[in-house]
Amino acid sequence: MKGTFIGQSKRYKIDSREMKLAPNEGMEIKYNMKKGAGLIYSWIATDKLLFEFHGEPNVKPAGKEGTDYYQTYEIDNQIGKDQGHGTFIAPTSGIHGWFWENKTGKEVTLKLVSAGFYDWIFQNVKNKETALKTMDPDVIPSHPKIPDEVLR
Repeated sequence: MKGTFIGQSKRYKIDSREMKLAPNEGMEIKYNMKKGAGLIYSWIATDKLLFEFHGEPNVKPAGKEGTDYYQTYEIDNQIGKDQGHGTFIAPTSGIHGWFWENKTGKEVTLKLVSAGFYDWIFQNVKNKETALKTMDPDVIPSHPKIPDEVLR
């Protein structure tokens, strides 16, 4: 069936991390992805966080060159959420990800798990950008402590 399969030239990557946001602190996690690449994600926080899921295309639209142009995919900058889950297909080549902000008055722990076709990940906290290492699926052990169950 046409449109249900998107082949990729490289193997997918996985990532799982836990971060702490102090009161009034914000942070970004962004994935460098090519157009058509997929990302499956889940994030869960110990309290509500304001957030924006957005992307910065490598090639800006006409008239937007040289600007801080970005595309918003989902935003909640009023009430906030304590979790988000989904599948994202990059509409453009560029960096795509989240900005979270803690307005609760107490520390909030955020756990983000992802798998997808991204080249690299970076984190921005207090304008300090850090490249994050990803895991190759081959390094993940199987679950020897969880026995297989015979269904029939």
